Amino acid sequence: MRVARRIVHALLLVLTLIVGATAAVIIVSQTMWFKNWLRGYIVAEAGQYLNGQLSIQRLGGNLFFGVELDNVGITLDGSEVVAVENLGIDYNVFDLITKGLSVDNISLEHPVIYLRREGDAWSLARLLKKQEQEADREGPQVPITIDDIGISDAAVVIDGPVGTSGLMLPARVDQIDAKLAFKYEPVHYSLEISHVSFHGSSPELELRALSGGVSVKDDTLFVEQLAVRTAETSLLI
Repeated sequence: MRVARRIVHALLLVLTLIVGATAAVIIVSQTMWFKNWLRGYIVAEAGQYLNGQLSIQRLGGNLFFGVELDNVGITLDGSEVVAVENLGIDYNVFDLITKGLSVDNISLEHPVIYLRREGDAWSLARLLKKQEQEADREGPQVPITIDDIGISDAAVVIDGPVGTSGLMLPARVDQIDAKLAFKYEPVHYSLEISHVSFHGSSPELELRALSGGVSVKDDTLFVEQLAVRTAETSLLI
């Protein structure tokens, strides 16, 4: 009996330590110190995947079910290529542990992308480091699922010649609103487009609605029910 009591006491002690440590982790994770540390950790780890430099001004949220990032920027060769005023991510930390990178919702407020021509390619194409490869495509080695992507009041600024393959691109695209879903399995992509709209200038181009599905698998592009509506015409592929 004495041995049994000691075993029970030992188990209770271990359980108490586990509960106490868990509570401590939960408490610490909500402190500004931990969030600042996490912000620095994310910036440092991003170097494994980006050829550019990531910066985050502020990180907030409860961390277990979501995070908010303010003034997120990415520079490449000293020039800004991406700037986001506010980035919100909703997730379940337990799903991240069991299902890989599974995200419920991503919202981007006023993101701006700066495009520059480098010969026959765009500078943005060099942003991600090469990891996994199939045919001519590379990508991260972990699956990624994003159920809902919301983009509001975005802009794209093109620096340099805007003509490509005989097609004149707008020098600037504003008022970009989009609702998307994304799935990636190394190295297959699929994108579900619920809505995209924007207004381009120099030359003028207005997209009032875009929807459909696009995927890439085994070096083949698949398009499903792609509907496009501009100010002048509409098209269904």
